[in-house]
Amino acid sequence: MLVVSSWPCEYSDVAARKSKRGGARPGAGRPAILEERRSVTLHIEAAQRERLGQIAEARGVSVSDLIRQAIDAFLRRSRGEKR
Repeated sequence: MLVVSSWPCEYSDVAARKSKRGGARPGAGRPAILEERRSVTLHIEAAQRERLGQIAEARGVSVSDLIRQAIDAFLRRSRGEKR
């Protein structure tokens, strides 16, 4: 039977060394579309969703973009801005 009383010094600190694999890297990942995007859950009627889909398709935008545009218009009107 072979008994190893001590490991060579190159293996002695294997557990202590930090892995260089994985983890966040600067510049990695998909670039953000909007700077600070927040997700909002909204409950609407099926007929409202259908109509939003029709309008969005006619304008060539997503339903999310259409809703963002509507919110922006509402916020401008609330501040008294014209556009």
